[in-house]
Amino acid sequence: MGDIIFMLRDILNREIRLTKNRYEHILERAEMHNQEERIKETLKSPDIIKLSNHADDVLLYYKLYETSPVTRKYLVVIVKILNGDGFIITAFYTDKIKKGVTKWKK
Repeated sequence: MGDIIFMLRDILNREIRLTKNRYEHILERAEMHNQEERIKETLKSPDIIKLSNHADDVLLYYKLYETSPVTRKYLVVIVKILNGDGFIITAFYTDKIKKGVTKWKK
């Protein structure tokens, strides 16, 4: 398990993990450096969770940040759920929440 950066329980009480490989992918975006705590916060306390329009087993967690490395943006954390186990695919800042089915809302 040396390749896991962190594991936590999200707002839906699912166990979610971030692996070293996926974290390195996230860090390819310069604005995502030093955003690990915000990724955790977005999973634990999102504004809204959407179901992916492309895959039934992928959830998009959104949280609005008034200030971020790229001004006022939503952080979206994209999580794949397999057999009740979640892992982060990617995370990035975005201007708006995607259309689609809402799974959970604050």
